[in-house]
Amino acid sequence: MQKKVAFQNEIQIDSVSINPFQFQISDKNFKTIDTTQYTVDFGKSILKFKANTTVKTDSIIINYKNILIF
Repeated sequence: MQKKVAFQNEIQIDSVSINPFQFQISDKNFKTIDTTQYTVDFGKSILKFKANTTVKTDSIIINYKNILIF
């Protein structure tokens, strides 16, 4: 899945868990954002940017796959 969202310090990505092995975020120009700039709670699908982040963009693109539980 791909989701474009406004940049915020904390973002709820989805309502279900997401796969940590198929996850990437980039800025609006598709430049990958370094993993040192954020943390992800994959079980709760929450992305949190660190307080000292150097990310300067108004929106981000999140590429991920959710984990479907049957």
